[in-house]
Amino acid sequence: MRSSHFRAWRCPLFVLVFFVVVFVLDSKCCLPHPLSGKPAHGTCLTIPSVREFYHEQLRQWEHRAEQYKAEIANVSSGESMSGLHGSGSGLCRLADASINARYQARVQSRLKGSAMLHWQLLVRDMWAYTSLAPFEPQSMRERQRMKLRSIQMGEPKEEDVCLGLVSSSTRSNRHVDAAVEAIKVAPPSYTQELLRIFLAPTSFGVAAAYVLEVSFSLCW
Repeated sequence: MRSSHFRAWRCPLFVLVFFVVVFVLDSKCCLPHPLSGKPAHGTCLTIPSVREFYHEQLRQWEHRAEQYKAEIANVSSGESMSGLHGSGSGLCRLADASINARYQARVQSRLKGSAMLHWQLLVRDMWAYTSLAPFEPQSMRERQRMKLRSIQMGEPKEEDVCLGLVSSSTRSNRHVDAAVEAIKVAPPSYTQELLRIFLAPTSFGVAAAYVLEVSFSLCW
């Protein structure tokens, strides 16, 4: 009985040790991030600091986007513009550039924080948008088109879709901003943040491993 009880915990203990090792690596800024495959190189910023960096990136792009919009208004149709590539009108090319700028700001800011949180956010994005590439220009245009269609009760113009994408590229998620502002009241340390980040996946992983181990032992 004791031997079978111990066997039931072999897999959960392995999962627990795995998460402990990953936790230590993340706390030392040595855990590789998704997309880059590289660790944070000693950055290890807390969530409020990461969010602040993200906002700064958006402000910089907002300034550039306003310059592009002014340039678009002053150029004739079909005339090329420096810095904007692709096909379509100048505004739609700016929309594609805006989508890419916000995506880069999102990735660069996440690279400065916890690698485990970066992985979790990547999975959340794919789950929320039901897509493996939720921030591709075509996917973003389609979601914006559906949003305008529900508001206008009709098919929106392509220029309106592109203008909406340019505008939204400089705005961050207000619900996330509110949550981060609440954290700032009593900001935790980086290690304390990691404990919260690892709690759910570690608990789920250990529980799932235990259920599988017990189920396997009963079947055999």
